Amino acid sequence: MNRKRTHEVAFYEPVTVPFRKKVRAGDATFTIDVPKSHQDMRFFFSSFNISPDLYSTEAALENLEDPEQGNTLVTYDVYMKNVFVNKDDFYPGTFELDRLVTKTATLMSSANAFFEGHKPDTCPHLAAFFDWTDDRFKDYRGSFKDFMNDFAVEYYREPLDMAKHFNALPPSARSIQGVNNYLFPTSGVEDVRQNIRVRLWLGPNTNALLSTNGQFKAMGFDRTQIGERVGKKYQIEGDESMGHFMLEAYNPPQFVMPKDSLKNILRIDLRIADQVFITDKRKLEIKKKDSFKNANYATLLKEGLVHFF
Repeated sequence: MNRKRTHEVAFYEPVTVPFRKKVRAGDATFTIDVPKSHQDMRFFFSSFNISPDLYSTEAALENLEDPEQGNTLVTYDVYMKNVFVNKDDFYPGTFELDRLVTKTATLMSSANAFFEGHKPDTCPHLAAFFDWTDDRFKDYRGSFKDFMNDFAVEYYREPLDMAKHFNALPPSARSIQGVNNYLFPTSGVEDVRQNIRVRLWLGPNTNALLSTNGQFKAMGFDRTQIGERVGKKYQIEGDESMGHFMLEAYNPPQFVMPKDSLKNILRIDLRIADQVFITDKRKLEIKKKDSFKNANYATLLKEGLVHFF
């Protein structure tokens, strides 16, 4: 802290008064003791640093703190801001459905494989994929795994076999919260078909552009879900700023798509919606004893950022 005398001392003759004060919890002010000989001087701060929890931090670094204090959680609100220089080129390639494909299950698996193979290296999860659900699960009391055990014979004409019926989704989709990783039903009996719903998942800030809507209607998506044409393509907007957006078809799918729905070739392009995209906040927690090393923050952020995409 510097002081300059208004009369006797010239402006180029500063007097320095170093100080260090502890502001106790609940206090908002502090005073600085100045020698009487300097009381007629004006004061200003040339340097001012605040060190919250200085002594407890020093104790923690020296392993002198109560272990319970070290396990106290420190919480941070974290969000991600993304700026896409050329948002139209972020997702490479165009999915094109083979003309010979007539089964809904084949369409789904083909699209999933394509988007897995064309996933940008910066994304931990693919940006678009299909899975399915059963309307009856809404009233089921139990886990989805229990539900699958109960209904597997209806779906596959045999008991549930995890080696055959599980891990049907591409690897990068399997860890997304809420997805169904079981094989699409192979039994087309009416009771199964009437209760199945196809779901489309889109990554955050991602839109899907469709060349035609016939195949999507055959999968059970309503015209209002597919949306209106934007230029020459139908656009489905991924309305989600944290994690993947899920669109569940209103209607049951046709396991074999009718010929009139296949008259036009289905092409799907993915596009970034907003060039500047800011995610919602996510809370990240770290133990106080681990909060003094930058390497621990690097690990925390790496694990936390996966949930943004």
